[in-house]
Amino acid sequence: MGAALQSLDEKIDKLRSTGRQRTRTRHGKKKLERQNLVDTVMTLFENLSPRDLVGELAIVFDGEEAIDAGGVSNEMYTQFFLALFDCEMGYFEASAGGHTLLPIAAQSYSKKQLKGYETIGKVMIKAVLDRIPIPRGLSQAFFCFLCGGESSLTPESLKEYDHTVFNSVSFVLEAEDPELIEAMCLTFPESEREVTHENVQEFVAAMVHNVLLGSRQGAMEAMCKGMASIGSLHDHLRTLRPPLVQGIVCGPEHISAAKIVEHIHFADAEFEGSEVPHLLRQLLTEWSQEQLSHFLSFTTGVANLQPDGSMNNAEANPPDKIKVMKCLCAACKCSSGQCQQLPVASTCFWTLRLPLCDSAEVLDKRFKLAFEWGGGFGDL
Repeated sequence: MGAALQSLDEKIDKLRSTGRQRTRTRHGKKKLERQNLVDTVMTLFENLSPRDLVGELAIVFDGEEAIDAGGVSNEMYTQFFLALFDCEMGYFEASAGGHTLLPIAAQSYSKKQLKGYETIGKVMIKAVLDRIPIPRGLSQAFFCFLCGGESSLTPESLKEYDHTVFNSVSFVLEAEDPELIEAMCLTFPESEREVTHENVQEFVAAMVHNVLLGSRQGAMEAMCKGMASIGSLHDHLRTLRPPLVQGIVCGPEHISAAKIVEHIHFADAEFEGSEVPHLLRQLLTEWSQEQLSHFLSFTTGVANLQPDGSMNNAEANPPDKIKVMKCLCAACKCSSGQCQQLPVASTCFWTLRLPLCDSAEVLDKRFKLAFEWGGGFGDL
């Protein structure tokens, strides 16, 4: 994994060196609307050329004056995919009881729909180039298809997307008695052809194709086409194993609280005599994966760690660290302990200001309110 990620980093560095640097002037900014984020991001990326994709984008949200030093772009990726992965948006679906997503199945897709999936692929490959892991959600089956096409989809590929069907086909594969298979009265998907001991392998392959690809193949191909907009990076990813590509695009499957703690820096003398540093570390070790993702989004704009578990931001001070300082209210300045403020963060420079609290329970409640009211992101 280390050598593969190093090779990928070299590829990304080479590509980024050929692109335009981020333009922070008003003229150079790409304006998006928070209330209509999916549509405005899709419109923006649909019109970006391969040359534009390789360069740095400067993003601004309508009505906000934030300078994009990276944090606003981070928010764009994270918030866009969080909204896009909502099944009500009509792009992705989960199986009954499943927790990962694939493009919606359809008898046929319109040109507009296919263009939409292609644009989603463009956003994904741009996020890889910018080293921004998108929120986890896509099934590993998509990454198997990306790397090896239909032939790479196996019964094991079903496990993550539809565990019920995976268990069923596993049971059929393990059945050695021809009479038992006959007694199951199984037929091939979308066919009346009966399953026998002789054709059971063919049946399992048909089930894998039907569930994971079938009538969603057009959308999958369109997403891959969009990712190929940065051809050399797309080609490089396809040489890697699908689980590694999934980790590169979406970050690690498990967010390590210990890794986050390693990247916390408390400003000297800010919390002298206060329990807040200890309370924050305690919360991070106790929080669920979802809460850790919210914390990362709130403070850095990115919902996950880097594929190797690290956190990178050269603009931060110190570099690659979330700098924690105390709240600027009068109560916190004089350390009176009566602060009623919520945590506030700057995603561009990874700074986090915390109210003085005397218990983990109080700090936890303040964070939950900040996550909810701030839409999961820090102030800019």
